[in-house]
Amino acid sequence: MASLHSIGADDATQRPDHAPGDDEYASCPGFAVKGTRQALSRIAGIAADVAPTVPAIADSILPGFSRARPLEPMLQHAGPSQGWAALRHAERAAMLQSCADALRANLEALATLQTNESGRPLAETRLEVIVAAASFENAARFLDVSQERLISEDEEKKVVIRRMPVGVVAVIAPWNAPIVLGWKPTATALACGNPVVLKPAPQTPLTTLRIGELLRSLLPRGVLNVVVGSDLNTPRPGEILTSHDLVRKVVFTGSTAIGSKVMEACAKGFKRLLLELGGNDPAIVREDCDVEKAAEGLFKGAFFNNGQTCCAAKRIYVQEKIYDKFVKAFVARARRAVLGNGLSSGTELGPLASAVQLRHVMELVEDARRKGGRVLCGGGATAGPPGDEGSNTGLFYLPTIVVDVAEGTRLVDEEQFGPVVPVMSYKDDEEAVRRANATRYGLSASIWSQDFDKANEIANRLKAGTVWVNKHCEFIRNAPFGGIDESGIGRAGDLGEQDLNQYTEIRTLCLAKAPPKLPPDVESLQHTPEVVVEERARSALQRLFRRVRSQDALESAAQEALRVFPFQPRNLRSALTSLSSPTGSACVLLRGLPVETPIARRRLESEASLLGVLGLLGASAYALGDEEPQGLVRDVDEASEASTWHRDGRSAPSFDAPRRLFRPEKSVPDFALSMCIGEGVKGSFVDFRRLRAVADPQDVALLQKEPIAFFDSQLGLRSERVLVAASQEEDFDARSGV
Repeated sequence: MASLHSIGADDATQRPDHAPGDDEYASCPGFAVKGTRQALSRIAGIAADVAPTVPAIADSILPGFSRARPLEPMLQHAGPSQGWAALRHAERAAMLQSCADALRANLEALATLQTNESGRPLAETRLEVIVAAASFENAARFLDVSQERLISEDEEKKVVIRRMPVGVVAVIAPWNAPIVLGWKPTATALACGNPVVLKPAPQTPLTTLRIGELLRSLLPRGVLNVVVGSDLNTPRPGEILTSHDLVRKVVFTGSTAIGSKVMEACAKGFKRLLLELGGNDPAIVREDCDVEKAAEGLFKGAFFNNGQTCCAAKRIYVQEKIYDKFVKAFVARARRAVLGNGLSSGTELGPLASAVQLRHVMELVEDARRKGGRVLCGGGATAGPPGDEGSNTGLFYLPTIVVDVAEGTRLVDEEQFGPVVPVMSYKDDEEAVRRANATRYGLSASIWSQDFDKANEIANRLKAGTVWVNKHCEFIRNAPFGGIDESGIGRAGDLGEQDLNQYTEIRTLCLAKAPPKLPPDVESLQHTPEVVVEERARSALQRLFRRVRSQDALESAAQEALRVFPFQPRNLRSALTSLSSPTGSACVLLRGLPVETPIARRRLESEASLLGVLGLLGASAYALGDEEPQGLVRDVDEASEASTWHRDGRSAPSFDAPRRLFRPEKSVPDFALSMCIGEGVKGSFVDFRRLRAVADPQDVALLQKEPIAFFDSQLGLRSERVLVAASQEEDFDARSGV
């Protein structure tokens, strides 16, 4: 039977049908390990109800044990966890913060457990716990799914976007970094209101189970679940999680081969999917780099966690002029590496994760040797430092550097996932980019150079989801991470839009509004004499437009004017006409009425309220642009129903030259508005002969001398965007002496 284990559902003590004997160890939901109580207690230090089956520790699995419960009860309990999604953000954030505090309080114990379990140096496992704790804390602070985004609003409706959790999220974590790659997505999913089922790799389940035990008492029942088991036997927990109807999203980190199977299984149920898969990550070392720093940086980038890292440097391309110098420095650094027990001070490289991984690395190196590759250092397994008890003797492999290999060799074409890296030379940047991109993967890459402009240029040409300059395999906080092509699907980790899109669904709501009620002073105008209506309307409009200092405010005021006077168009027109009398600053109202650029002309045509203002005024709006001018005049006139320029047989507007105002050839109506807007123009196109002068002589002088300053002072707008002229029947040429 397969080793299947879960926490977060029923406890083993609730199962009267099976009682563990003295020589065996039972755990929920129902598997047993024989003769392992003492060993598990010493190494894991975890409670009886969460101890897993660990093949490297257990003496044997009880054969034929058939009382293991399926995952169905756990999923059924996690599925309806709507209470978690319904909590206020502050409540959910407080619980997640308590999870972060629990991880920090148990930092040393968890790091030591992970080192015992995987062999990784204690410095690396401490970093994993620190990152996991920060993930809970930051997700609690930044991922507020209760916030809504306003799309549009008018007097009839409001359109908003709200987010809702996707549902049960299955997180399937790998063995190489089980804490970070298991608990970081778990924290993000929980922060977005989703219940989670976390499945660690069967090679490294202990730390995940211990963390699950620490956190489950801090969260509501059913929200956090941990299951352990191998898919090599039946039942297969991974297969169940990717195919079960209650699971709505799967987060998988692992090989491309398994990732494709996960993708296929999820496609049948149209599940949301986030895949972080394999990589064959290149590093390009240019001739202008600092060789010693590049050698040190790439040693860490290639051999961190024994090279068992998805984004480790797996191919190194060095410009041929510095190739020998770099290889010498790189080999010297690899030979200084300290191998040993991860708990020992100073250890840089521990054992490989398993005998399977050791065999894979050895096969790649032997294949390279057969094809002419030279091993400059390492190249073989070692028993580990003598006398270093508990160092997983036999799984150590010396850090290995291979040269004289090229594409077509397995070591170059495949992901090694071990402490071995090929170093190759190239002639120029074009060759380096071409060879770096010659892979089915696209996870990460790095460039080593002192010419940052050139490095940034090359970075933009590399097929990689993440590119470092003078660094490699360095964690970038709050930056989205993911791959291209066969390195994965999706991005996550930014604590912002990317994470929200991964773990929530978007709901668009069109919310109706109750009909607006007219203010009492306006309702009283319905049956009063016209002159009183005009005066009161004029007063109300003055209040609406009094503090207008921007285009947005003008549009809002114009829309409000129409809302306040929906059935009084004649009175509104009369009031606006009164306000527009050419007496100094009163003209600001007309000069500032809503106008659009050619780019936004379609919006002008669709804004009925703004067009209504123009129509009531009997005005025409004309816009500059690259389009045929008469067409613009016709379109805008028809849209606004303001055709007063053409009535009584008067000639159509003419267009003098580019960057000139539209203007009539003859006299204009007694009341009209001519407007001109240009994106980025500076005002030099104003036709002063046709521009209506305001009453104040100082304004006239300022207008003629400094038109931009004039419009800024009068309108409170950026004059390079808005230029407006108001004309009267009188001939401006005669009045100005032109």
